[in-house]
Amino acid sequence: MRIVSITLSLVLFAVMVFITSSFVSAESEEKEAREAVELYISAVTQGDVQQIVKLSKDERETDEGQRKEWLERYVRDHPVKKFEISSFNYVDEDSSTVTLSGQFGEFIETATLPLIKENGQWKVLIRD
Repeated sequence: MRIVSITLSLVLFAVMVFITSSFVSAESEEKEAREAVELYISAVTQGDVQQIVKLSKDERETDEGQRKEWLERYVRDHPVKKFEISSFNYVDEDSSTVTLSGQFGEFIETATLPLIKENGQWKVLIRD
């Protein structure tokens, strides 16, 4: 009976450690995803095209040179007046969504964008 009790205690302990480590891991992933979005917002606000490209994936433009040219024109012609996270939804270790709101020049825009993990780095995914 004592062996069964010890075995049961060890199994319960192992389950608790697994659940706790899974929760801590998910919490860490969520924090990393949120930080990537904050870095993206900072890059857009500062007009840092290199960082914008690094922190996002744009399915609309596959040629990186053309994408950089377009971004340089856009940030020059539409200065950021306001750009912030409206909501953030962590889905799992590979995907999340973020709703961003901003004013760029005279344009006001709100968009919900997916976040993806690519080569271990969270990126804002931009689609049509």
